[in-house]
Amino acid sequence: MSARLKQLLAGQVVDVPVYDFVSHTRQSHSLRLAPRPVVLIEGILIFSQPGIFERLNYSFYVDACQDVRLERRIRRDVAERGRSPESVRMQFFSTVAPMHDLFVEPSKEKAKVVISGESPFQETIDDLVLKLSQFKS
Repeated sequence: MSARLKQLLAGQVVDVPVYDFVSHTRQSHSLRLAPRPVVLIEGILIFSQPGIFERLNYSFYVDACQDVRLERRIRRDVAERGRSPESVRMQFFSTVAPMHDLFVEPSKEKAKVVISGESPFQETIDDLVLKLSQFKS
């Protein structure tokens, strides 16, 4: 990811792997991305990845309480990944929540801005657009 981000920032087209969460494998095809004036990347461990965080001009952390994160994960994993609510809950409490506390939550300190992941979606987007429009690299 670091190498591809570097290429995008240098004005090069990149091919990004596509991951299938149902089969837990990379797909045989990739997604071709062209450089743009604004490149948004997301991921729960982005701030901890050398070679990525250093290339970010702006960073924000979406903060949501554990109950909201669990509810959203259940909704997504049942609808998109064919999982049962029970299996999602078991995984969430055995590995996801403890790893969030150890690795994701502490990265919040690196973000330039922390935005609410619990406010109405449009309010959050409007707030982010406002913050980005005020940003100077």
